[in-house]
Amino acid sequence: MAKHEVHEEHENHERWLVSFADFMTLLFALFVVLYAMSAVDQKKVRQVENAVRWAMHIEGTGNGGELQIFNDIPDIGSRTVQILPPIPGSLSSSKAQALVRRVGRHSGGAVHLTAELTERRLVVRMSASDAFEPGSARLLPSALPSIDFVVSELAQLNETVRVEGHTDSLRPRGMDNWELSVLRAAAVARYVEAARLVPHERLAVAGYADTKPLSRGDDEAARARNRRIDFVIELGGEPDPPPSGP
Repeated sequence: MAKHEVHEEHENHERWLVSFADFMTLLFALFVVLYAMSAVDQKKVRQVENAVRWAMHIEGTGNGGELQIFNDIPDIGSRTVQILPPIPGSLSSSKAQALVRRVGRHSGGAVHLTAELTERRLVVRMSASDAFEPGSARLLPSALPSIDFVVSELAQLNETVRVEGHTDSLRPRGMDNWELSVLRAAAVARYVEAARLVPHERLAVAGYADTKPLSRGDDEAARARNRRIDFVIELGGEPDPPPSGP
């Protein structure tokens, strides 16, 4: 019986291609992950940042209901802080004048700020359109950094901070302007107190509805100017007369 010849197995010199293919697959997956991480949704990042800032200040549901991190928050964009020239006052307003200059240098980000100083009082105004949804008293997280800045500056004067709510002349749905102005001022004050920016005994709240307009016009620009939150510190003397708009 003939013997079968046993052939010696040839060595496979291409086995390295298997390892190389695995390596290239892993490398491709790595670059895909890196690309996906680089395509960050900046809007979501800002919302998460605001949520973390809220959580650092507020325990529980906060002052306006639970913060929905991924609810749409209007991106209003950066606006330049406007400031009125200070009127020279008494020595008691020297710190207030320095504060007004700091507000003028501060970038309000998404919130429109104005500062006004007279001999009798210091007022920092915040556009309510930037801090609340239309007809709502729920404080937007995007307004918190500017509130932090304003109130922290005012707290250095060691005076009572009065938070005033003002509306336009249009009646909101479901409530009147008196209620809306008070609720908005209270929402800001509640946040300030919970964030420990000002002690409870040095906070006051007032709602003026549409009784103290800055502008008498009936167009949207005038109404937007009248919708505001005022942070007021009295410097002494007789109260200032109500603002009279054009």
